[in-house]
This record gives sequence, structure tokens and C-alpha cells, in this order.
Amino acid sequence: MVTPLRAVHIAPVADLHCRALPGLLSGLGPAVAAAFYAGYLASPHCVAFADERQGVLRGFVLGSGDPARMRRDALRANIRGILSRMIAALLRRPGAIRLLLGGVAGPRGGGFDPRSPELTYIAVREDARGAGVGGALLEAFHSALRARGVRRYELSVETDNREAVAFYERRGLREVGAYRQFGRGYRRYALELPPARLAEG
Repeated sequence: MVTPLRAVHIAPVADLHCRALPGLLSGLGPAVAAAFYAGYLASPHCVAFADERQGVLRGFVLGSGDPARMRRDALRANIRGILSRMIAALLRRPGAIRLLLGGVAGPRGGGFDPRSPELTYIAVREDARGAGVGGALLEAFHSALRARGVRRYELSVETDNREAVAFYERRGLREVGAYRQFGRGYRRYALELPPARLAEG
């Protein structure tokens, strides 16, 4: 069942993020990821949903019509928790410093406008794939963006993640750019959202 993401979801979302998604947060570990997600949820610009079945988180999606403001809000809301957990993580995992520096440097090769509305993260448990979880999360995300007046959004996917590329292309997303970050290649996709259907009667 898809519901808005809440504080109770933060720990399982952070764990799933680190198991399913590459990048800086995964390199720093679940404690850092959880600190960021707590900050995201404090932002009025955050759009996020979870899919649960019998108390088990099967997947989640998070993004924003204004991702730059969502990130700023997250830092303001939980800067102490984020910094303390990042320092602890870097002391335990010095190799993650390279990832952190790569994130600060930003993406290489352009490929997208970082101010564009964005689906920032989506992940589905491996044992729940093929059950419609990803599609249901996308539909909830689309509906929420349309309700906020957003008509187009973008997302990134690893260049070699053929399963994810096929998933997005089946749903009408088109490639609009490419870039490198965190030592990986990414494709940038965009979707024009159709207007919400008017209720009949």
C-alpha cells in the first residue's frame, strides 16, 4: 500500500537506500542517509511516498518540485545530526572522502539543470520487484507533482542499469542528457506530465 513517507519510515528507507542505490549516501552508510531523510521530510518542498505490505517497506520514492530548496531545508532542519553522522562515518570509512569530494565538485559533463523538478530517489526491495511497486510509487509521485502545478520533472539513472532504463522508457521518460559523478556515468531522463483528468459528473 502506497502512503506518504513518514518519520517511522526513515530507518528502513535509509537501509534500503544503502542496499539499492549507488552514490554518496550509500557510501557513508545508513546513519547518514537517515539523517538526510529526516531533513528532507522537514521540507515543505519534499514529495515522498512509501510502499508497505504487512509492516515491511517494499519501496519508496522521494523528490521535489524545487530540489535545491528541499536540500537547503534538509540541512537547516537537521544540520547537527547530518554533520555529526557524516564525521563519524568518514572516520570509520576514510575511503568515502573521495565520494564526498566528488559530490561537492558536482556532476561533470552538464546534462541537466539541477534546479529542475526532480525524482531524486526511488528504490524497490529486490524481492518485491515485478510486483508493481515501482509503478505504484511513480503514479503517486506524478499525482502529487501535478497537484503542486509541476508539469515536467527529471531523474538520473546509472548508464549501465539496463533494468531501470527499460522501466523508465516503458513509462514514457526520454533521455535528455548524460554526466559523470561519484566515478559513475549517469543518464538524465525527463517526463512531461499529462494534466490530471477531471472527475466526471
